[in-house]
Formats: sequence, structure tokens, C-alpha cells
Amino acid sequence: MFIQQGKTNWIMIIIVALIAGAVSGGLVVYINDTIRQTTVLSQVTELKKSANGIEKKTACTQEAKICPDGSSVGRTGSNCEFTPCPDQNSGAITDWQTYQWNNLQFNYPSNWTVEKTYYQTPAQQAQGQAPENIGLTIFPGVKAVGKDFIAIGGRQASCDPSENHIKCQFVPSVSDFIYTDSNNPDILNIFDSIFSTIKSLK
Repeated sequence: MFIQQGKTNWIMIIIVALIAGAVSGGLVVYINDTIRQTTVLSQVTELKKSANGIEKKTACTQEAKICPDGSSVGRTGSNCEFTPCPDQNSGAITDWQTYQWNNLQFNYPSNWTVEKTYYQTPAQQAQGQAPENIGLTIFPGVKAVGKDFIAIGGRQASCDPSENHIKCQFVPSVSDFIYTDSNNPDILNIFDSIFSTIKSLK
């Protein structure tokens, strides 16, 4: 009977020890797992914060806007808006070049081009005569695009309504016209600025 009770005590002690070991081992595993999950969640939160701080890049169309001073600006930023034109509040025409033609002189933006317009009648061509310079074309950049140009003179130029010019003015010093067919507000602003600089060389 005594031996039986001793065995039972030892068995109980072993069982309690096993249960206590299992509980403490499970507790250690649980605590380690909780620490690991907390660390991972913290890292994920930091990644989200840094990802939100990164500016999303947007591909903008390659358009150009012509500014009143003759310079051009492109689209930029997340909304692909045009970069603001240089400040024009002063109304001064700066960094413009001077051009002389026939009996007139005018200023035009330095990054624009002035190109002479030539015409040759069939009779002149038959006689081998060179074409005559009858006018000028002024445009942004190095090549005129569409109707985005300003013209002075030209074959049968006039301000008659049938010509459908958007803007047209008579230039008395050369008895000719300056006009544009462009609807571009920036071209129209340059037109006004160029016209304001025209003066006679007579």
C-alpha cells in the first residue's frame, strides 16, 4: 500500500512537471510569435508610410505652349499642367532681336525665326529671272507649324474679310499688311507685341 502510494505521488509529480513544461514551452512560443508578428506589422507600416511619401510619376504629353515672350514651356507635375510662362507683368520686350526689311524695322522674339517669302511670276520664270522677295514669315522655333506664324506682306496680301485672317493690320511704311491666321492666344499676343515695335526707316 505504501509502495503504491509512492508510485502514485511520483506519477503525479511527473505529470504535473510535464504539464508545467508544456505550458511554459507553449507560453514561450506564443510570446516569440507575438513579438515576431509585432515586428512584421511595424515593418509593413513603415513600408506603407514610405510608399505614400513617394511621389507618383505621371507621363505627360509632349506638348509645348508658346509664351508671350516667344519662349515655350511644356507640361509637368502630377496633373500635367503647363509650366508657368516667364513673368510678363512688366510688359517689357526683353531679349528680342531687331529685323530690318524694305523701309521698316521691327523686333521679334530671339527664339523665333524670320524667313523671307519669295514669288516668281511665270513670265519671270520663263525669262530666267530670280524670284522676288515679297514678304516675311515670322514663327516660333526653326520651322513654321500649321497656322502658328505671323506674316508681313506676301502675294496679294490684304485685310479683306474674305481672307479670314484672325488679326490683320496695315503697315503704311511699306504699304503692306501684317497678319496671322492663328487662333493660338500666345501667337496673337506676339503679333500685338511685334506690331507695336514696327517703325519706318524712311
